[in-house]
Amino acid sequence: MTGTPTAYTAVPWFWTEQFSTKLQIAGLGQGHDESTVLGDPATGSFSVLLFKDGLLAGVESVNAPADHIAARRLLACGKPLRREETAADGFSLPQWAGRHRRSQDPTAAAHDQDDARGAFTRR
Repeated sequence: MTGTPTAYTAVPWFWTEQFSTKLQIAGLGQGHDESTVLGDPATGSFSVLLFKDGLLAGVESVNAPADHIAARRLLACGKPLRREETAADGFSLPQWAGRHRRSQDPTAAAHDQDDARGAFTRR
């Protein structure tokens, strides 16, 4: 509005509900060269982490809203998640994102409490 061009930096995201399935996507996974699955697709709740050049580029979640919220926040803050880090036993995207967000944002703990109460979920 002021005539000064500004870059659009928001993380793109998308969601849809198809009957009992919720699909949520954060980031841009197009052109990814590696992927990792968190969770078990057989249970109907899982996320696919998409990496480009070893760094997280996008996350596609099925019935895994905590992963989606973590992915959006993680991609927005610019803290790179490397593919190798996801190979650890018991890796959790929400826990990893929470630890790294808190080190950069002192208000992150309050947002995490809101998420735990469901303040950011559609009702």
